Amino acid sequence: MPVNLSDRSSFQDAIVTVMGLGSYKQGSGVGAAKWLLRHGAQIVITDLKTEAELRESVDEIMAWYEAYRKRYPERTIYPPVFALGQHRAEDFTEADLVVQNPGVPRESEFVLLARERGVPIESDMSLFFRYCPFPIYAITGTRGKSTTTALLGDMFARVHPKTVVAGNITRSPLEDLDWLLEEKEPVPVVLELSSWLIESLETVDRAPDI
Repeated sequence: MPVNLSDRSSFQDAIVTVMGLGSYKQGSGVGAAKWLLRHGAQIVITDLKTEAELRESVDEIMAWYEAYRKRYPERTIYPPVFALGQHRAEDFTEADLVVQNPGVPRESEFVLLARERGVPIESDMSLFFRYCPFPIYAITGTRGKSTTTALLGDMFARVHPKTVVAGNITRSPLEDLDWLLEEKEPVPVVLELSSWLIESLETVDRAPDI
């Protein structure tokens, strides 16, 4: 059954495919995997690159998983399943949700296969936009994105020390989402967004505040 994206508790026990782990251990794939595991999903992580090529990202997820399991033994957390060096059709037709790395081509046959079966397709950024309770300031463009993002983040941080700076410049904003949801006072969120990340927001009825 597709995940009810309006209810974060529906991720519990859901079968979710993370498509595109990526070799950057703070990137979209790793950030999505951690967040989904933390919310009780049963995830399959698939990438056309091999485990050897993705060793740093795999090690990051497994180290995080073991640490989380030991810290919260009372919580349900499923071990991540890796299907690397290939994509398997069943991981897309039998999933309740596919979280697609923005770097994966939108016309991928496996993305189309999931869409044909009515499986929702999201990205780490679209999930963040759905649930982030505070204003989002986004920077995009051809040149100067990282410099502008860092400058704006520094300006905000002088007044709001907890300011989040994420996206292409640093890491997936999903790494910060859960603590943001617990904050009582607004926290500025500054994101550097590539064109791929912006395209991945088409499933969300929300735009950056600025």
